[in-house]
Amino acid sequence: MGRLVGLIVFFAVAALTVPALIVRSPEIVENAADIPPKAAKPAPIVKKAALSGEVRIGVNEQGHFVSQFRMNGRPVEAMVDTGATIVAINKSTARRLGISVLPADFSYEVSTANGKTKVARAVIDVIEIGQVRVRNVEAAIIDDKSLSGTLLGMSFLNQLRSFRVESGELILKQ
Repeated sequence: MGRLVGLIVFFAVAALTVPALIVRSPEIVENAADIPPKAAKPAPIVKKAALSGEVRIGVNEQGHFVSQFRMNGRPVEAMVDTGATIVAINKSTARRLGISVLPADFSYEVSTANGKTKVARAVIDVIEIGQVRVRNVEAAIIDDKSLSGTLLGMSFLNQLRSFRVESGELILKQ
């Protein structure tokens, strides 16, 4: 299969729908399923007696953990995706966050069920939800037509002290 040279992004959504996107160097391309559509409505943060540095996100109607986050100080609706290696944002969101990319930055080719596309690597300065704050989060920027929403992957989650699902809630601890 060749040597992995680039960045791997694997998007998987729980249950039977498992969309995937694998990002590798331009000469190595894998097939992948559709990128998940933007969730209809974000699940609210559950207002419980949470400890300092703890946030609880309830599951939405589609069975996903979707909520409002702040990225570089801007509100962004995102779906938490433990199957995603890194955070994935589209070009429009990147622009809103103050992340500028040049056409030459889109050097990683990916193949999805919707066709091939290029992605760029970036770093989001800060991602926040409630009292949880993570800095310098690696991200992939994807063309708007290939990714309509934002996926919050392991490049964010791995910087937390812990995260777990309990009684229909995703609990993030810093």
